[in-house]
This record gives sequence, C-alpha cells and structure tokens, in this order.
Amino acid sequence: MNLSNIIPNNDRWIISKNIVYVDYIAKIPILVKSGDDIWVYLDIKIAKNVLQLVKILKKSNIDFLFKSTKIFFDQKFTYEEFHKINISQYLRNITDPVFFDGFYKIGFDYTNNLSKYLIKYGCYDEFKEIYNIQKNRLLSKSHDYWINKEVFYTEREDIRDYIGSLEREIKINLLF
Repeated sequence: MNLSNIIPNNDRWIISKNIVYVDYIAKIPILVKSGDDIWVYLDIKIAKNVLQLVKILKKSNIDFLFKSTKIFFDQKFTYEEFHKINISQYLRNITDPVFFDGFYKIGFDYTNNLSKYLIKYGCYDEFKEIYNIQKNRLLSKSHDYWINKEVFYTEREDIRDYIGSLEREIKINLLF
C-alpha cells in the first residue's frame, strides 16, 4: 500500500519514508506505517487533521490503530509500557469533546478500534487495570462550596455515559 495514493496532495500534509507529517508550526507526525501496521497519532493539538485522516482511512476501508504521541520510537519502551501508554491515551483522548464529537460526526466506531487493538496485542488485562483507574478519575465529582454545586471531572454527561459503559461495550466487541 502506497501512502501517496491515500493521502490527498496538499501543502499541509507531507509524506516521507512511510510517515505522514502535518505542517503545523513544525512537521508533526500524524501517521506511521511500519510493516503491515498503520498507526495514527492521537494528538489533540492537531485534532482537526487527525479527524480528517481517520475519515479518509475509514472511507478507504483501511484498518489502523491509534498510538500515543509519547511513543515515536517503539524500541525505547518495553512491551508492557508500550501498551499501557497506548491504552491510557485511548481512554484520555475520547473524553476530549473535540475527538468525541468528531468521531461521532464522521461515524467512526472508536470502541471497535480499541477492541481491535486489545485483540491484536492480547492486552485486555492491562486495559481493565487502566480503565478502572481512569474511570474512577473521569467519573469523579466534587462539591464546589463557592457555588454550592456538584462539579464533575468530565463535564459532559454523554461522555461520562460513554466512559461508564465502555468496558461492557468492549466485552461485547471481543465476543463478536
């Protein structure tokens, strides 16, 4: 598969040695093709470009997985560290309204993508461990005494509902 056939030719996206960069102040990697795997970096700074790329890949029926922006050189991390960082990034970024609304708008199944990642690398146990920690933090609330109101860590209720039911949805996806 040739990346130049998939990625549109414009002055903002640069393809070099199986890496697609976005020209955003500096060249920021957005997609890496290593062997048969295609990795898309979940970077909130370039969320609009990530969503465009996901839409292009979805339309072309190309399977890909997301990768943390902390991981560019895979060999620096152990196998467990790599997956823990990646799964944490998966969970953290879906709580961002830009990604949450963007994926919904383009019709991308984020839960299915995460399930594919867990199946491919067999790291459901790591997911469960990280999910329980992240879920407790993301769904937590505190009382703001100044305004006498309960304040949630994640403001939007639809995102909280998604996070709350994510483990169940992942289990369903793993069965089928």
